[in-house]
Amino acid sequence: MVLDLSSIYLPFRNIDSAHFIDVYKNHGGYDRLASLEPGQEILKSHLLTRYGRSLESYWNRYVLPATKSRGLLTNLASVEPGMFSQRRLILKDPHGLIEGMLLAARASGSDQGFIISAIDDFDITKTIDRVLEESYQEALWGKNSNWSFHFHHIKLPKNAMFDFDDFLLAGLHGERPGYPNRKEFLQGMPVHIHRPEEFYAMRWIENNSARQFNEFGTKTTPGSYLITISGSVKNPLVVEVPGGTLIENIFEQTGLQTNINGGWFRWGGVLGQWTPWHKVKRQQFDLSSGLFKLHDFQYPLMEWFTDEAASAAKRAMAYYVGDQSCGACLGCSYATSGLLHWKKSQLLGLKEVAKCSFFKLAINASIGPSW
Repeated sequence: MVLDLSSIYLPFRNIDSAHFIDVYKNHGGYDRLASLEPGQEILKSHLLTRYGRSLESYWNRYVLPATKSRGLLTNLASVEPGMFSQRRLILKDPHGLIEGMLLAARASGSDQGFIISAIDDFDITKTIDRVLEESYQEALWGKNSNWSFHFHHIKLPKNAMFDFDDFLLAGLHGERPGYPNRKEFLQGMPVHIHRPEEFYAMRWIENNSARQFNEFGTKTTPGSYLITISGSVKNPLVVEVPGGTLIENIFEQTGLQTNINGGWFRWGGVLGQWTPWHKVKRQQFDLSSGLFKLHDFQYPLMEWFTDEAASAAKRAMAYYVGDQSCGACLGCSYATSGLLHWKKSQLLGLKEVAKCSFFKLAINASIGPSW
């Protein structure tokens, strides 16, 4: 089966009712799982994970015996303000997530799959419950399948801080996510944590080829990646961006004029890095570089702001930090007022004693446009 090359992440977007398993399978969904060696194309691909790491290096970061159980996890409970790509993917093509996770499980040797959703996001939770039941009844996983793999759908409160892997795993153990509650494993099991769109990319790679995917981008950023474009633009949207694309060309699709030199660019979301627009507009999108390499609490979200809007966005960031803080650090416990009013020297001093990367990123996110 060859999927529509015009969309890696949502190839069934023009097919009505593709979110039901019978329609999905009629158009080739889950076909690749019946092949002799599913997952082999994924292993050949150069897809970069959320931290700019290759799948091979990420999956092989633990030295494990072949008999050791391991899991795959995707987190839908933590939604970055301004992001709307995940909901569109999951509600329009939920079986794509399940198929991508099953193929990734074959490639990585995982035997457990964990989908984390927000308990109060009824549309998402109902959709995930339905597609898991449909795929279970088709014996694609579970006790009736021809291989050992089990899914677990876990619902967590949305307002807790689950962006940081260690904190997320602590929450799954019933502990308050935050310092000093950190976990590296889930009930003793190592887990590979991916954003949902990465599993959609893996589905496309396996159904087409790793070579085709790699050819979309550059040597340092092969492939195409799902990016949300927002900020002070006329038409916020979600685009599939091949590696090496000029930043100004990406924003052209939102109606932003290329001759604009003022304003600010932010990459990574609320706790992202600020850069003057004129310094970044002619740069290439490169996930391996310092500017575009994502860290904990950051998302694939590009924004352009006017000077005034950038100041407002920074103030909103300060209140977001105060709301999400676990409160263990002095800086975090006073983050709302501190980020707004403390001097840069005071903030940098607190950054040195912060116990986690959350407040450190908040300090970095407060540097740039004036308040």
